[in-house]
Amino acid sequence: MAMKPFIVKLNDDDEFQKLFDGPPDTVGFHSGRVVLKPGQSHNKHNTKRYEEIIIVIEGEGQALSKDDLPMELSKGIIAYIPPHTEHNVKNTGKTNLKYIYIVSPTE
Repeated sequence: MAMKPFIVKLNDDDEFQKLFDGPPDTVGFHSGRVVLKPGQSHNKHNTKRYEEIIIVIEGEGQALSKDDLPMELSKGIIAYIPPHTEHNVKNTGKTNLKYIYIVSPTE
């Protein structure tokens, strides 16, 4: 069965919104929208065999990885997190940090 195009509406009411959940929605990637309140973080996790893109919609924060300097995040910034990278996203601003992540398998 062939896949068909579709749309998803962003919901600003929730802290987390799953956008695409891999098969059968997509061939392999998954995505979501996250809202972090000031001082809140997403929790440290590892990308494992996935690469990740973070697209900042609103607010300020940092993407923190185990071995690298923090990457400063703000509206319009797109951050790339390579496979097998332990990282965390933290809101360092005074307003909500809103971003969309897209994760795709590499292996």
